[in-house]
Order: sequence, then structure tokens, then C-alpha cells
Amino acid sequence: MLAAFLTVILPRSWLEHCGNLNGVAPAVLVTYYLPFAVFVTMICQWATQYLPEEMANDLLPWQHNILAQAVYVMCFVSIVIIVAKPHLVYLPSPNRSRHKLMPKVYGDDVKTYFNLMKANWKQHFGTANSAAEKQIIFGMGTGISAFFVAIGVFLAFLSMLILGDGLCPSMWLAAASMTFYLYLTSTRRLSEAKTVSDLMHVPWTSVIGWNLLEGFFFYGTGHQPTFPTIQWGAAFVGFSGSNYGAAAGLLGVNYWLPALLVGWNTFVSRLWFGVMLPLLVVAPFAIYIMVKPSKEDVGIVQVERDLLADGEKVMVLAEQRKDEARTHLFRLCVKYSLILGVRMLASMLAAAHLRRHLMVWKIFAPRFIFEAVGFLVGLVATMIGYVLFVRVQNSLDAYVENVSKKER
Repeated sequence: MLAAFLTVILPRSWLEHCGNLNGVAPAVLVTYYLPFAVFVTMICQWATQYLPEEMANDLLPWQHNILAQAVYVMCFVSIVIIVAKPHLVYLPSPNRSRHKLMPKVYGDDVKTYFNLMKANWKQHFGTANSAAEKQIIFGMGTGISAFFVAIGVFLAFLSMLILGDGLCPSMWLAAASMTFYLYLTSTRRLSEAKTVSDLMHVPWTSVIGWNLLEGFFFYGTGHQPTFPTIQWGAAFVGFSGSNYGAAAGLLGVNYWLPALLVGWNTFVSRLWFGVMLPLLVVAPFAIYIMVKPSKEDVGIVQVERDLLADGEKVMVLAEQRKDEARTHLFRLCVKYSLILGVRMLASMLAAAHLRRHLMVWKIFAPRFIFEAVGFLVGLVATMIGYVLFVRVQNSLDAYVENVSKKER
């Protein structure tokens, strides 16, 4: 329960600190309010599992699953809304600054009002220089990372639900470890990089460490590369399973749904670290503008620091930097996929070399099968992360362009 509660509070606090939860945009409202609703619903679902047997028998089959299905619906709808309109930014209305009420004055004579209007006519009537003022969009410096944090919150809740209440803390530990790792690697890269382009480049050491974290939390979420340890109960989280295999159902749901749930449960770490992979590229920019390290801890030359001060906005507005960020992310995805491929190749060679070993069908062959399936899952998750990065880039770019047109 504490792990699920921290999954609500900590990301919200960070996004509020970054200025990404202002306004009434759909993505902002979903990210601010729905995580708490998901948390309460999920806790109630787990509570029903511990009802006395007499009370549980009085419940209808659909009543056992309705809360879990509500969590599925809220999480998937939230993710769709955030991806459709990934604007975790805030644009103040110009009318608020141009049409303020006249301040309180003391004295009813004409001279007092005339002096007041003479001193404040630019501010209150919106003429002259006020039309040329550029509007400030709050949260643009962390607009990309905030998008992935919002997506990550709902992915974490889905994973917690499928893993169950016993393994829920391991999912929170995976997210916390990833955050701590991003901070450590970002500070090191900030101290070593000389230009913004160097900062976008993710070294091999960071990618290998990311992969090691993923492998660690495969075991940390209660899994082993053997068939007896597969958690088949995940197929029944939110579903009775009475029709599994008996009939195809709508779009063959009774065949692929249990496989999806068990696969998500088994390879949750591959999914999580694959989708969140773009944070390795953008995290140093968010750390720089929010944590504000000292000048001695930043190796960027003075000429480039003005760009770095804009944070992730550099990857959105500057066309050259935008393409450069995509190039570095693509290289990062290739590096990560290559490491996954090497792991699969190593397990394949081990299984081939030890094919006459007594434990080949109990240890080595299952390990190769798990690595092969995990490679495909990791590849798909990495592609999803790349597509989401491009999506939020293009959407924020179009948003800023529309604001600029309105100013003209």
C-alpha cells in the first residue's frame, strides 16, 4: 500500500516542482487526479481478495473483477489521452495581464485618476509594447520528461496490479532505482560533456548499466527463467477465465488475453526499461534546470550554456537539435537492442554447448527461450519508447508554432 501511495505522491510532487501540472489541459487533469483514483481502486481490489470466505462466496463473479477492470480502463484511457495531447505545459491567458482591475485609489478627484492612468496605461490597456510581448509557456523545459513520467505512472500501476499486492513494492523499487540511476548518470555526463551535442550522446557504460538494472528486476519481480516459476495467476487478474480456450470471443480475446497478462507479468522489467529508455537522453537537461548543479560540476562551455538553460526545449524548437536528438535516441535504441541480442546469443551458445548436459531441459534451454522471447518484448518496448519520443516532440513543436502564430 505504501509503495502504491508513493507512486502517486512522488511523481506528482516532481511534476508540480517542474511546473508541468498547471492549467486545465486534458493531460494535466488526467495526470493530476486519476493516479489517486487508480490507487484507491487498486487497494480496494486487493482488499476484496482477503474477504472471509463466507462473504466472498456471496459476491457475484463480476463483482470480484469489476475493480481490477476499472483500473485497466482508467490506466489505458489516461495513457491514450496523454499520448493524444501530450501538453503538460501551461500558457497563461494574455487577458489576465492586460485586463487587470484598476488598483484601489484614495481620493475621488480627477487629478488622482489621471496620474494613475498616466503611470499604468501600458499595463492596463495593453497598447504599445504589450502587444509585442512574447508569451511564456511554463513547463517547456521539462515537457518531454514530464510526458514520460506521466506515462510511467500509469504503466507502473498496471504492472503493480498484474504483479499483485505481494510484488507491488518491487515495481516501485524498479522505478526508484531507475530515477536514482538517471540522476547519477546525468550528473556525470553534465560534468564530462563540452557541448549540448555531447550531452545528448549516451555512452556505452550508461546503456550497459540500464540493461543490468533491467536484468536485476527480472528477478526482483519474483521471476526466474524456468517454466515452473511462471506466475500463471496473472491471467486471472480482473477476469474469471471461465471462457479461456473454450471460445474465441470477440477478436479472439480468450486466446491472446491470458497470454498478454502472463507475458506482461513475466517481462514487466523489459517493458518498463524499454519504454522509459528515452529518459537517458533527456534526463541531463531536466536535471540541469531543476537541480541547478554548480558551475564547477558542469563541463559545458559558456557559449552552449544558454541553450542548456532552456532544458528540453532545445530538442523541440531548434530544428537542427530536434533531428540531432532523434539521431542520438535512435543510436541509443540500437545499442540497447544490441545488448539484448548479445544476451540472447550467449544463452543460445550456452544451450548448444551444453546440449548433452543433464540439466539442459531444466536450466539452459528454458533460459534460451526466455531470452529469445524477452528480446522480442524488449525490441517492441524500445520501439514504443522511440515512437512516443517523436510523438511528444512533434506535438510540442506544433503547439509552440500555433502560439507563435496567434501572437503575430
